[in-house]
Amino acid sequence: MLIALTFPAQAGNTLTCKALDKYLGANGGVFHNSTVVQCDVFTTWGENGLYTDLWVSYSGEGSWQDTFGDEVDFTVGKYGTLGGLGYDVGIAYFSIADDGTNMADVWQLYLEVNKSFTSGSLTLTPFVKLEAYFASDFSDNPESGQFVKLGMKYARPLGEKWNFSGKAQAYYDSSSFGLPAGVLADADLTVSYQLTESFSVGLTGKISAPIDLNPGDNRSSETAYGLTASFKF
Repeated sequence: MLIALTFPAQAGNTLTCKALDKYLGANGGVFHNSTVVQCDVFTTWGENGLYTDLWVSYSGEGSWQDTFGDEVDFTVGKYGTLGGLGYDVGIAYFSIADDGTNMADVWQLYLEVNKSFTSGSLTLTPFVKLEAYFASDFSDNPESGQFVKLGMKYARPLGEKWNFSGKAQAYYDSSSFGLPAGVLADADLTVSYQLTESFSVGLTGKISAPIDLNPGDNRSSETAYGLTASFKF
């Protein structure tokens, strides 16, 4: 349920796969506490900023969608610039597992505004992002909620073959996915090595931590890490 997007200038496809020790969700909760493989195909459609993304998480435990480690997300969006600022707007549908709690699928609407700055080989992109979540059948499971995020993306080549990229953010969760409202932060980092012009491999990791949670909210500091590979075609 977490998609990291990097936007190429021309039409194309990027297949990215990660093998992680757990599924650490976008709200700081552990959705599945054992190994998952998560792959997505990100496609840009020309130079107009339109894109699609198909993302799949697979736990390999039991039948398909027996656990919250199994999920399929589909996203349609558009990025560009307006008045000197970058923007990214879109809609996503999350097909999530029903583990017996009558959990519905989820719609997501999002809007990000950003501005990139370059110093030498380092690119920093501060951003503000709003995300709204709704159960697909308008039930209360999960409850509707919003994220308000403030953060920084970063990217830098390390020589001819090595690169690192990621982001750090703090956000207010209004009570998405049935959890109490609270303020959290997370950061992620990927270090990759370019094997060929179109194929890279690397290490990736994420840390999430609560800042201000209501009593009874059991979200705690969590990490997730693993291997990643990316192929452009």
